[in-house]
Amino acid sequence: MKPKKICSHAGCNTLIDFDQKFCSKHNDVSKWRMSYEGKYRQFYKSKRWIRESKQFLITNCVCVKCLDEGIIKKADVVDHIVPLKVDWSKRFDHNNWQALCHRHHGEKTGAEQRARTNSPTSFRGATLQTPRGR
Repeated sequence: MKPKKICSHAGCNTLIDFDQKFCSKHNDVSKWRMSYEGKYRQFYKSKRWIRESKQFLITNCVCVKCLDEGIIKKADVVDHIVPLKVDWSKRFDHNNWQALCHRHHGEKTGAEQRARTNSPTSFRGATLQTPRGR
């Protein structure tokens, strides 16, 4: 008998075999997520991104949003002004980067995600056709 562990999906307490990651209920969700978000994860783990983003933070060490508010605070994250999901070609364009603190990066990312999910014509990045005349 194989040892058991809990499914890796947040909030799921289903026991599964130790060599699995998700239960049968959440396995399809994880496969979709990996296929959809795979290139973004690979990008953020790439040596080039890690090297260039660290260098960018060395030369741009203050959060630009805090600076606009008259506060000097250390920048923690290199943010893409135009998100990668909108324009993949700008991923290494330094003119598309800004230095942000964790607070402002979270606010910006949350606003972008809400805008995408609240849009009546989008669903998980796919554009849906709306009926004419509505």
